[in-house]
Amino acid sequence: KIVANDFGGLLILALYRYGLSGAKVARSMFEASVNAAYLAKHPECVDDYIDFHVVVKKKFYDHLLKYDAAAAKAIEAEKIAAMETEHAQVSHRFKKHKNSWTGVSIADRAEQVGSGDLYRLVYSTLSGIAHGDIVGMQTHATPEGVDVEPGPSEQWIHESLVLGHAAVAKVFHTYNEVAAISMNTPIEAIHAGFNAAWPSQEPDARSQTIHA
Repeated sequence: KIVANDFGGLLILALYRYGLSGAKVARSMFEASVNAAYLAKHPECVDDYIDFHVVVKKKFYDHLLKYDAAAAKAIEAEKIAAMETEHAQVSHRFKKHKNSWTGVSIADRAEQVGSGDLYRLVYSTLSGIAHGDIVGMQTHATPEGVDVEPGPSEQWIHESLVLGHAAVAKVFHTYNEVAAISMNTPIEAIHAGFNAAWPSQEPDARSQTIHA
């Protein structure tokens, strides 16, 4: 549902010709679709995916103690104790990868679920756009390369819509398989819709919407 909601936001940005802003949304949708397919392929990792939230909460609380002690002290003692207990129970699983729920990179996860080509083609650029590095700055540049092109702009509308649409198709396919809800006909219609919307895409790129 999150990916479907994001696709609605992406469509609005595309409608008003803010493709580079839409690219940031599409990147998030791509990651979510990869994670869903990866977890379907590796159900033993689901607990790590969920429990990493405790690590994030503990890290935020530690930052709160350091930078806003008054706000930290306002939190009920029972809630803090419960968080500390939960953290003690799960933190040992994340010692080798403290900043993520998994030690497997997004590149490797994408490769395992059939989205490796999409990752190699667009992910580094999307990350640059999202994080504001030099790749992202150059992507925002005018054709002359001397200034940022103001919105609205046609840049990255097509690519963002293709990537976002592929992500929607992939998560629906994954959900259908995991939940075993026998929605094969609607899922086939989704994939047919993708192929009809983007007939110029290479067959291998289109097939990544269903590989898991």
